[in-house]
Amino acid sequence: MAEYCLLLTETENESAKVLSFLMSSLGLLEKEAKLRLKAAPGFLLENAGFEPAMAARALAAAAGLKTMVVENRPLPQPLVIEKIEFKNDGFYYQNKTQKDFARYDSLTMLAAAAIEVFLPPKITAAELETDLLEEVRLKYFPSILKPENVRPKDPVPHPQKEIVYYADIFSAQNDLPHPASALGGCGLRLRFRHDEFDFSGLGASKTYSSTENFRLLLDELEARAFSKPLMNRAFSGIKKKTPARDFILTGLEAYEKELLWLSCIKNRNQ
Repeated sequence: MAEYCLLLTETENESAKVLSFLMSSLGLLEKEAKLRLKAAPGFLLENAGFEPAMAARALAAAAGLKTMVVENRPLPQPLVIEKIEFKNDGFYYQNKTQKDFARYDSLTMLAAAAIEVFLPPKITAAELETDLLEEVRLKYFPSILKPENVRPKDPVPHPQKEIVYYADIFSAQNDLPHPASALGGCGLRLRFRHDEFDFSGLGASKTYSSTENFRLLLDELEARAFSKPLMNRAFSGIKKKTPARDFILTGLEAYEKELLWLSCIKNRNQ
C-alpha cells in the first residue's frame, strides 16, 4: 500500500506557524516539535495513508500553511566523489573507479548539510600499555594483588563531537532511469564529504583548512552554475560563514529527507 507525506511547499516558511501546527495537531511539546523539524525538514506528516494526509493538509491550510501531499518515494542513491576539476563549460567529477563530466547548465540543485558526529575516544600508547599490564596482573597474579594496589579505573570522558559537512550536486544531464524517484525519473546525483575530498581542483585558492576549502568549492559551484539551481539553507549558510548551529541537522537521514522535500518543491515549480 502506498504511503504519503505532507510537505511544505515553500522553503522560506514561517517557523512559528509550523511549530504551532505540529504542537496542536500532533500534541508535541515545543522542544519535541523543534527536534522533529530538525529530523525531517519540510515534513509535517510522514508515512500516512492518502486520506489522513489529505485531512492533515486541510488542518495545515486552516493554520495558514501551504502544503502538498506526495507519495513517499526515495531519491536515488548518490554517487560519492572525491575530486572536482573545473572547466569552462562544466566540471569533471571522479572517484577511485570513474571520471565523468557534468555541464554547469544542467545543474538543478545544490545542497549541503552540517551534521554532528561523535569522535572515538583518544587512547595514548602509555594508557594502552598501562591497561594491558593491569589486565595481565589481574588475570595471572590475582593473589598477590591487594585491593589498595589495584589502580582505579579512570572516569569515562564525555564523548567529543565534531561537525562534518556534506554536499550534494543534482544534474538533469544524464538520463538515469529511476521511476520511483522524486527527481522525476532521471538525473545525476553526486555527493562528497569535506574531510574526505581532494580540493586540488581549487588551484591557487586552496587553503590548509578542509572546512574553508569546502566553503570555497561551494562558492565556485554557485558562481559557475548559471542555470540558477535551487539551493538549500545550509548551502547558502556555509558560503556566508553563518554559524553551523543555525542549520545543523540530526544526521544523514534528516539530510536525505530535506533533499527529498526540496526535490519535490523543485519538480512542482517546473
